[in-house]
Amino acid sequence: MNKQPLGCLSISGIFASIITLVVIIGFYFTFGGTLFSPGDLNAQTGEQILGGVYSHGETNGQCSLCHSSPWSSESMAQRCVTCHTDIIDQLRNPQSLHGYVLDEDNLIICRDCHMEHQGSAASLTFFGDGVFPHEVTSYSLQGHQWMADQSAFECIDCHRDSFINFNLIACTDCHLELEPTYLNTHSEIFGTACLDCHDGIDTYTRAFNHDRAPFPLDGEHANLGCGDCHIGAASMLALETTPQDCLSCHREDDIHTGQLGENCDACHNPEGWEQADLDHFQTNFPLEGRHVSVDCMQCHSENQYRGTPQSCVECHQEQDIHNANFGLHCAACHTADGWEYAVFDHSTGNTNNCISCHSPDTPANHFAGQCSACHNTTTWQGAAIDHNLAGFTNCISCHTPETPVNHFEGQCSDCHSTNTWGGATFNHTFPLKHENSNGECSNCHPSNASPAYSTYTCYNCHEHDASKVEREHREEGITNYQDCMECHPTGREDDD
Repeated sequence: MNKQPLGCLSISGIFASIITLVVIIGFYFTFGGTLFSPGDLNAQTGEQILGGVYSHGETNGQCSLCHSSPWSSESMAQRCVTCHTDIIDQLRNPQSLHGYVLDEDNLIICRDCHMEHQGSAASLTFFGDGVFPHEVTSYSLQGHQWMADQSAFECIDCHRDSFINFNLIACTDCHLELEPTYLNTHSEIFGTACLDCHDGIDTYTRAFNHDRAPFPLDGEHANLGCGDCHIGAASMLALETTPQDCLSCHREDDIHTGQLGENCDACHNPEGWEQADLDHFQTNFPLEGRHVSVDCMQCHSENQYRGTPQSCVECHQEQDIHNANFGLHCAACHTADGWEYAVFDHSTGNTNNCISCHSPDTPANHFAGQCSACHNTTTWQGAAIDHNLAGFTNCISCHTPETPVNHFEGQCSDCHSTNTWGGATFNHTFPLKHENSNGECSNCHPSNASPAYSTYTCYNCHEHDASKVEREHREEGITNYQDCMECHPTGREDDD
């Protein structure tokens, strides 16, 4: 059985292989690695020379500039940064685009996004179906997931010319379709430089939470539109530096015309100008007593605040019952709690003659002489009379108006004491609870008796026939039977 050699090992096969190898080697040394290239390299020139060239197309097919040998431990990404040295700094900064990608994957493969051999005019940046970390560009796609027709956003919808450039016309074209009236008004106030204020997550929109800002919107401020305060603010810096002092917006509303300074919130709050809450204790005239309930305009007429008179007579001159006899410094005696709460220091001035001030206060039939004999300077009504003084032995001379009708005659001191007029102590020798009298004086002392209580009768209860009473008493040898108490001092029949 004859064995035929393999075709590649035949003389013709070996010869053909040698010729092919020579051609390949010659082509390589003549044209570089273009024989093995899957396509033309990008020929778009950059602004500066990197690795001695302006574009990848100028490498003349020197594959080893980008591709490492199969047996080498060096990666292709390491070959990239030998020319693109600025990327090294970005990789170290997680806030940069390349640093963000490296931080997310902990491995960076340049060709995943930068594909070559697509043609001399093809783009070097391609994201495929992956999600580009758009947040690192300071613009989030969180609010741009769907178009107005509910189709998904694609990069080309906004980046119509290139990924590097962005034309703001893309914003207005889309939002005019969504809300034309609002956009036109918004553009008139803030302009059309959308990216100066917007970051894609609606940081500065109608849904912006102003409580996160140093100036929360409360009260009447909550009803304002953005343009009412941020007038002509066409940048984020302008929005953030909008004046926050009251007068920047309300100077024309200042009815005080600057008299009280520019710190409006010392008295007012966002609920409205009329909700003023001035701490008057921070002024030279703290409000106390009845002054608290006085309306502001009663003192600050015609909106005058600074220089408002503070003396009492400026407001109360007509109420001065002293007719200025005590001067104009009312506060020496009176307080803000009311005129009747006067506290007068009797130790000052000529205050020894009480009647010179208190003549209208002296009741009729009052004692003559020095008031201080009974009264003190604490209160006029708290008189403490010393009954041991001469002239105070005749009670009726002072207390006649207090003597009740049908009262006992005689000396008041028989029953009353000088401690109190109402605490009388009467020694009634006859039992007050005698039979059915029940303590009623009129049962024994009829009202028609004169003088009152000085006479009595037993016959209101003991209705005996006069002849019978006379006969029974005479049988006992008693001839004076008209004075019952002489024989019946305790009211009992068997009294001696």
